[in-house]
Amino acid sequence: MRVKYVDDDFPPSLGVVTGIVGLVDALGGFVPPIIFGIVLDWQDINSSCFMFLHGVVWVSLILNYTTEVRHLDGTERSAQRVARTMSKRRCDHDRHRATARRDGISSNLPATQQ
Repeated sequence: MRVKYVDDDFPPSLGVVTGIVGLVDALGGFVPPIIFGIVLDWQDINSSCFMFLHGVVWVSLILNYTTEVRHLDGTERSAQRVARTMSKRRCDHDRHRATARRDGISSNLPATQQ
């Protein structure tokens, strides 16, 4: 699993995106207790806030699946294709260098890469 940073997706507007993330974080600590109190008054069940959280978690899981997981299926296939191509190129490059050394032809690579 690849770790994502804000800078990976939004390099020109890093400050704005970080501010929005901070705002959502602050609202996440302020709004849920109020909603828990409203749900408790409405349901009159002490565990109603956990029922509400259960619903929020399910909505989050569904949104995460529809936006990220289905997108990753195609990305992983393309990443595997790129890895195979790079491996083939590396093998071709190594074979070319070995042939050049055998024939006495110096390669144009710096000494650290030879």
